[in-house]
Amino acid sequence: VLVEIQQCSDTTYRLYDWDRLGANGEPRELHIEEALEAIQFGRYRSVPETPRVTAADGGVRTETVAECEHFAVERVTIEAGSSFESTPDGETFEAWGVLSGTASVESTGAPPLALEAVRFVLLPATMGAFGFRATTDLVALRTYLP
Repeated sequence: VLVEIQQCSDTTYRLYDWDRLGANGEPRELHIEEALEAIQFGRYRSVPETPRVTAADGGVRTETVAECEHFAVERVTIEAGSSFESTPDGETFEAWGVLSGTASVESTGAPPLALEAVRFVLLPATMGAFGFRATTDLVALRTYLP
């Protein structure tokens, strides 16, 4: 599974398009030169070869898999019946994506939201306390602003 974490932008540089065709039946334009000009090689430190375990308790294990000044990504492994509990700080959101297993997002005043593999959810900064409860053994990605 490949997951791309990106910021909002109205610019797309297409490097390869898997031979898809545009609405006119022709191959879509590629933007190789523009993309190579936009890439800032060496600006960011490389991702660690192995994820760094940041917590492991009560059936929940978190590992930092990528981080920079703009965002952090954690792999969260949760045993069935266990829950990752958090409260957004009111300033930033959290984006969660289920890689395998099933879960529900539970918060006060809202019905539980069921999620299965390859489903993502954006939790707003003002959401308040929530639980990301595994209904089966689960592996998810949690992305947030540091």
